[in-house]
Amino acid sequence: MAIDEDDLADLDADIASPDAEVQNSDGKRVKKRSIDELLKAKAAAAAAAGGRRASRVSYIRIRDEGC
Repeated sequence: MAIDEDDLADLDADIASPDAEVQNSDGKRVKKRSIDELLKAKAAAAAAAGGRRASRVSYIRIRDEGC
């Protein structure tokens, strides 16, 4: 199976989502991998896709300090 832009977009969405579980298109709920594992999977997928989206992405954590 070839990796395409939709697969990479799905990985980006999983990485950006705060949800610990996701629902597949067939309705099954599955627990997501850790962020580290998802980032590694994205890098591997981008490399397999020819590096079309091998960009570096940074994420920040927002903390609520009772404001």
